[in-house]
Amino acid sequence: MNRDLLLSHEELNRYLNNFNYSGFYELANSYHYKDCNYNIFDFKNTVKYFDLFRYFSINLQYFKYLNLHRETNKNVLDLGSGFGYLGFLCQYHNHAYTGIDLDIEIYNDMFKFFNLEKKICNIQPDEVIALDKKYDYVISVMIQYAKKWTEDNWFNFLNNLKPYLNQDAKMFFRFIRKNLSQPFFLDFLKALERNTADYDYQREEFLIVVRKLN
Repeated sequence: MNRDLLLSHEELNRYLNNFNYSGFYELANSYHYKDCNYNIFDFKNTVKYFDLFRYFSINLQYFKYLNLHRETNKNVLDLGSGFGYLGFLCQYHNHAYTGIDLDIEIYNDMFKFFNLEKKICNIQPDEVIALDKKYDYVISVMIQYAKKWTEDNWFNFLNNLKPYLNQDAKMFFRFIRKNLSQPFFLDFLKALERNTADYDYQREEFLIVVRKLN
């Protein structure tokens, strides 16, 4: 992320001023977080996300990148929502938030802790996610669910989302560096072209921002 998005301690403290630290670390200890010697690229190690300041800061940078900190009352859909840190930020700014992820106990516990709406779903390209409203923002970070997807899978996935996008909706897909040369990422770009989508590919940030699907 660019330097304008770097965070100060004062900014973090503003968001976390009334944070329930005791409840958070009680939950963290129930999952033996203190014994977790994790690698940040080990995506199977979900306990690492109790590293509050690291992962909250990362999510706040994404949040600021989309200017969600300057808006209110937007509908936000988070695909692969994990711990729900983005949802916590949405609550702070009075956005309506829906997280989508697998039925994983540690994730479910965090959504209960944050009092967030979650739909349990294994995201599949050819299946319509059961949504009940339209969204202004669709956010997906790291995108582990799509690593075996083809161009047709991506194309179907995007088409299935269209009915749930408001007119000026934005979609934000952030990958990790090693994904940028892998087939599923290149097929995503092909699916966007096939859809004649209006999008930006910002390689230095490993992200795609989609402004319109046709």
